[in-house]
Amino acid sequence: MLNEDRWAANGTAPDGKFLGMAGIAINHCVAYRRKLVCEHAFTAEDIPAGIATDPAEVMHVGFHSGVGAHALVGVFCLAPADAAATDPYVTMVIRNGYTGGSVTVASPELHYGGAPTGWSDTPDNISWGHKCSVAITADTDYRVWLRLYDYARVLSCAIYEIGNVPVDTDSRGVDPRRGCGSPVYDGDMQQYIVSCSQQWRHNAGNVLQFIAYDDGTERRSIVMNTYGAHPPNYYNIFDGSTTTVSASTIGYRINLAYHNSVAQTAVPVVMAVYAEGIDTGGEVSAYDPTDNIVRLTDGTNTIDLNEIDALGWYTTTGTMPASDDQKWDIHGSTGEDANMRIYSVCVYELD
Repeated sequence: MLNEDRWAANGTAPDGKFLGMAGIAINHCVAYRRKLVCEHAFTAEDIPAGIATDPAEVMHVGFHSGVGAHALVGVFCLAPADAAATDPYVTMVIRNGYTGGSVTVASPELHYGGAPTGWSDTPDNISWGHKCSVAITADTDYRVWLRLYDYARVLSCAIYEIGNVPVDTDSRGVDPRRGCGSPVYDGDMQQYIVSCSQQWRHNAGNVLQFIAYDDGTERRSIVMNTYGAHPPNYYNIFDGSTTTVSASTIGYRINLAYHNSVAQTAVPVVMAVYAEGIDTGGEVSAYDPTDNIVRLTDGTNTIDLNEIDALGWYTTTGTMPASDDQKWDIHGSTGEDANMRIYSVCVYELD
């Protein structure tokens, strides 16, 4: 569009006016970007709920914040789960990094808004449109989950990033102030190249997500129990039916066409899994978590996350082909005398 206005004629170097307009466009992208981190709706039979005492922690999602990210915002559809509720509410919690890191609770708490008059598995007492937010740092790994209090339950939610208004180059913005006809120096171009490169490398959203939960009263997670021979056998985690990938297996169709760079033939990704290995106490052999594995595969390309043991987040990196319609399944395998419980699988682009 800038070129159509003849601010940079083909074959000639851009002048200050062109560079200034390009800088304004870059800053606009940083400031007004919205990146969806999680969008989820529970079926009526699988709605997690808090209880009267300890809060239930559900919906664990791993992600990497984008360039210029300023805050994480959550919008929720709430409903009460029991007539005993007096003030059901939910909070969004984030932790910096996958191991350790500081915990921050979003503000404000999202209250249902009044005591319910009744409840059921298909509730009609619904409160929609609540929103809370928490400040985040750009270009950083985060875990986010929900805490449900006093019989609150979440029917659906959307969690997304909002960008920061650039005030300097530290916020990945650029200085667009250029005089008409002024020269363009290497230092000027470096600002623009770095900002555009960082936005391309770190602003992509999650490629796929599987979300389950344990709300303290019942588990709605995936249990793998393959008792894998050696080498392990891999099965689709959703139905355990097959080790193959086809158009009819339960999985994900993903479009990553043109998501690679000139220097990359494939798209670099991170796979983050919230899971635990369980010793079943069998008599075949001693419990060994080495063969507790979650695998992302299209039948040819695979990304394996090995040795899942104690409950927590596990991460690995890999690549996915830059294809426009690729079918991917999530497979799992367990060692002898072992189970594996899977709560969340998140795959996102990160160069």
